[in-house]
Amino acid sequence: MPPVPPALGSRYAALASEPVAPSVPSLSDDVPSVVPGRRAPRSNSRRQRSSRVSVVSTVSDAVMAIQDLKKNSQIGVDCEGVLLSRTGPLELVQVACPGKVYIFDVAGKNGEKIFQLGRLGELLEDKEILKIVHDCRHDSDALWHQHNVRIAPVLDLQVAFAEWRTLKGLGPGLPIGLRALLKRFAALSQDDFELKMAIKSTMQNDVDYWRTRPLTSEMVKYASVDVQHLVRAHATIRKAVVAMDLAAWKRVEKASEQYAASFRDDPTGKGPEKARRLYDHMAREVAIERIKTECEREEAILEKTDPLRNFELDLDSIHAALLGISVEEVQENAERKARAKKEEQEMTPADMEEERMEQRRKQESELDAEVKQFSNALKAMYETYSSKRLAEEQEQAERTRAEMAAAAAAAAAAAEEEEEEYVAVVAEEESDIE
Repeated sequence: MPPVPPALGSRYAALASEPVAPSVPSLSDDVPSVVPGRRAPRSNSRRQRSSRVSVVSTVSDAVMAIQDLKKNSQIGVDCEGVLLSRTGPLELVQVACPGKVYIFDVAGKNGEKIFQLGRLGELLEDKEILKIVHDCRHDSDALWHQHNVRIAPVLDLQVAFAEWRTLKGLGPGLPIGLRALLKRFAALSQDDFELKMAIKSTMQNDVDYWRTRPLTSEMVKYASVDVQHLVRAHATIRKAVVAMDLAAWKRVEKASEQYAASFRDDPTGKGPEKARRLYDHMAREVAIERIKTECEREEAILEKTDPLRNFELDLDSIHAALLGISVEEVQENAERKARAKKEEQEMTPADMEEERMEQRRKQESELDAEVKQFSNALKAMYETYSSKRLAEEQEQAERTRAEMAAAAAAAAAAAEEEEEEYVAVVAEEESDIE
């Protein structure tokens, strides 16, 4: 992508005398600033000077407008349509340069003539002219698939704002809308802001709003407000981004081209659906972040205002009483743990790995000691049991032997007595025979 051209300054002064397409009244003259029926807003003394607006609906007027626009190296571009996409009809293409806004009516069959014979497509594809846009994904999708126009080069201010937000350290956020961006970077007047809000409400209730013909003055003003401030907003945000990081603008340029192609080059045609899912995810993330921020803010307020938050317990004394040790020992333990934690935080990955290995070796050693201790205890228990069992068995054997000896003695005594009785009987019988 070519570098962003510098501001052109007074070169536009000569354009005032150039022939242009028939124009509607200047936005600062007869065109109402709000929808009929609404109270006119207060004037804004800082309001920027309005551009001259021309509605282009014929080929001849388009050729003249394109000749005028091609004298610029930067133009603002925006589109309006009915549910604008590759299938949602493109109705208007607004192109702005300093002091002028051209609104090309490309509705229906007239659109092909304006793009081809009127050379609008040639302007949007001119590599020498930077197109400044805001979230051009739907516009790019519609231009390519409905009119075979690949808009390039582009600089998307939504992408630029995301880079600016990152450089400012503001954290995650949702894609910025055009109204918010113009108020921040192009001093959008309160009149224009209220007009956009009113027309936006009407558009939400009437999806065919941009099919209305002829164009009303409110439609013309809304379409011109969207695009006429883009070039000025581009200059402001570019200056802010480059001041923080010169290389960041190259990222914006590259990301803008990718942004423009995201819907257009999606073969499935589901780019908007994917973007909606991504947006919903981002919205949830932002909501969570906001809730966390709010909780932290409330916590900080409570820290200052809640008396219980400032109540302090002598935890060392309580700890010492529970453990039955002195306060000094508790403090020494706490200091030792703090030193160990600090040393752990200061360790290199290699040191941490060595520490983990040392802890593992220590754990294994302790486990081995426990296993050995258990084994010894088990062995001692077995030996004790074996000794006791052996003693019991020996005692039993002794008792058995004693019982057997007693039985044998009793048997011998009985036999002896029996023998004596027998001898006596025999002796008695022998005496009787004699």
